Amino acid sequence: MSGEGRIDMTQGDFPAELVRYRPALERSALRLCRDWHDAEDLVQATYERAWQARAQFLPEGNLGGWLFRILCNHHRDNLRRRTGVHVPLPDEVPDNAPEPEELSSLLSIPPELVLQALNRLQNVYHERGIFP
Repeated sequence: MSGEGRIDMTQGDFPAELVRYRPALERSALRLCRDWHDAEDLVQATYERAWQARAQFLPEGNLGGWLFRILCNHHRDNLRRRTGVHVPLPDEVPDNAPEPEELSSLLSIPPELVLQALNRLQNVYHERGIFP
């Protein structure tokens, strides 16, 4: 049976197919989490759950849909766990504002250097498949 998202595979093909979906899972996880580290954790947990349940996956099934459902369900579980969790603040919150001298030195950086740094950062995201 071959349709969009459907593959004919054996259990031996399962690991290779998981790897094939990683970039798309990372992009979706980043959209859901809005934090790179949380997204990586979510993708890792998705792979862990998929691997543990691999015997339940039908070889003619839609692996991508199955993986994305695991990803979304795990993200929803994480959100449910976080609801109502309050982190106590310390009695004194340190002032992290930069000193005037430090602020003036930051403002003296030429805009061209800032743009070059942003372009390098953007290239890292492109290499990881986060941005098209």
